[in-house]
Amino acid sequence: MKPLDQFDFAFNPSINRRQIYDLATCRFIRERRDVLWLGPPGAGKSFLVQAIGHQAIKSGFQVYYRSVLDKDRDFLKDETLGGPEKVLNKYLLSDLVIIDDTGMKSLPPRSGEFLFEIVMRRHELRSTMMTSNRPLGGLGEADRRRTGRQCYPRSIPASCRIDQHHWKELSPAESRREWPR
Repeated sequence: MKPLDQFDFAFNPSINRRQIYDLATCRFIRERRDVLWLGPPGAGKSFLVQAIGHQAIKSGFQVYYRSVLDKDRDFLKDETLGGPEKVLNKYLLSDLVIIDDTGMKSLPPRSGEFLFEIVMRRHELRSTMMTSNRPLGGLGEADRRRTGRQCYPRSIPASCRIDQHHWKELSPAESRREWPR
């Protein structure tokens, strides 16, 4: 995990530096807002959510970071050991939960149920931050075609206030550029 000051904003000029630094103030956590980061692979979403999570920890907030695959492993493992409530509490009690890469891969059939449970139970109580390389309506679409079931909720409740951050598609040359070390 790297701090925000190590992010190269020149890497993807479509990223709004002011918005990112506003998120780093953690005001969205105090206001119990959710944040959804949408953009193509390699655009900087994971780096930025981890850096904002790092800043939130430094500001005294409890942060729980998981990739969507780790989230599924947590729930599936706990199901076999006696029920998902124990794992669910890890997700419910943190001030900020970050779930990374929600649109990257085909996921187990119950993945959307787990994600929906987390988002709905945290709604207006605590902040959740997610990243995806698919538009909001496209989450779970590949899984629906593969399994015949929509794994992610078709819509977010109207009362959810979600700040969405979008990035442009990078050219092949731009996407091969290395992150600063």
